[in-house]
This record gives sequence, C-alpha cells and structure tokens, in this order.
Amino acid sequence: TTQIIGNTIMSIDGCVGVKKYEPDEIVLRTKEYMLKIGGIELSMLTFSQGRVNIRGEIKSLNIEAL
Repeated sequence: TTQIIGNTIMSIDGCVGVKKYEPDEIVLRTKEYMLKIGGIELSMLTFSQGRVNIRGEIKSLNIEAL
C-alpha cells in the first residue's frame, strides 16, 4: 500500500530495501517492484517493519516491475 498526502508526505508498505537515498531521489525495493521517488529535500522519517515514511517535496513517482 502506498499513500501520498499532498506532495510532501508519502507512506509505503512492503518495502524490503533501500537502493538509493539522496535528497533528490529515493529508490525503494518491494517484493514486486522498484519505486523511484524524485523530489526536493527528500528524507526518510521512519523505516520499520517494511513501512517507510518519506517527507519532502515529491515531484515524481516511477514504478518498475521486477
């Protein structure tokens, strides 16, 4: 499950790993897809039990099947 609140907060369930973590791009891996989040001043607030919460100005979202 992925939820986006406005363009500043995002919550992703089912995350199994972080491929990239930069202020302008975060790439997360789930069992089924890669999720690329592009933006400005992105940061992970939490990563616990497969749930990731991201804050920052979200500009783009790209989902790639594995």
